[in-house]
Amino acid sequence: MNQVTATAVQGINHIELRVRDLDRSAGFYCGVLGFVRRDASPASDVSCLCVGVPASGGERFSVALSEGFPASAELTGLDHVGLTVPTEQDVRDIYARAQELGIRATAPRTCEDGLRTFLFDPDGYKFEVTANGGDS
Repeated sequence: MNQVTATAVQGINHIELRVRDLDRSAGFYCGVLGFVRRDASPASDVSCLCVGVPASGGERFSVALSEGFPASAELTGLDHVGLTVPTEQDVRDIYARAQELGIRATAPRTCEDGLRTFLFDPDGYKFEVTANGGDS
């Protein structure tokens, strides 16, 4: 395997889970783990909400909950893992490397949190790479 100089991911900032009942799941994360409920992003999306570790020093981990399974479904699941990189250029560079290597990825796009792209590993796991308000 070739060693490539790559942008260093700074950490995991969230995971997104598919759940059957948003309020029930939020009750677990907030009532049992002490997370706080945050507004859905975007606000018009009533099928998703975020719960997270209360901010201290600006760093926060969150769990995005998305309704996506009918009540009769046996399994829920991981939708994606969100990773943070320092700058928007890092997002563009990661996307370009994915394209060069033939890895499935979405074109970078601007969202309320900054520039992001979604990548899919060889087994189909989805990773969101976001530069939160980094340079253009």
